[in-house]
Amino acid sequence: MVNIVIHFLLPLILLVAPMSVIVHEIGHLLGAKIVKAEYFKLSIGKGKSILLYSKKSLDIIVRAFYFTGGEAQSKRKQPYKPLDILLITAGGPLMNLIFAFMFYVISKVYPTNLIGLFILFNLWLGIGNLIPFKVKGKTSDGYVIYRSVLDYMNL
Repeated sequence: MVNIVIHFLLPLILLVAPMSVIVHEIGHLLGAKIVKAEYFKLSIGKGKSILLYSKKSLDIIVRAFYFTGGEAQSKRKQPYKPLDILLITAGGPLMNLIFAFMFYVISKVYPTNLIGLFILFNLWLGIGNLIPFKVKGKTSDGYVIYRSVLDYMNL
């Protein structure tokens, strides 16, 4: 039992999940950059802010419970169009899938349990976020992509 905690749960909760969430949120910000957003905010975790970084049009906030998720926000003067929203939203899952593939390639040369965790968690985050669902007003990336496609097609 102790081995499971030390070799699986702790690395997953304290390292793999937060790093994968950061990759996911950076994917959204890269999508926003592509559609010419003018302001970017990356917030990691919940609770009290423990690290604040601001430079020009970028704000990064890391909170005490950094392993509990993240959020990316972007703004620009001109309202986003449906295809802009699609690009921003798809960036998160796409980055996770790219990272899963990258770690898969690394695992062929340097196989470790930690790299395996990165592969599986990034696959889960990438594929799971593409599933369209809405629960209590909270929407998945897949749902936002679905709505963006419908809006683009005027349906």
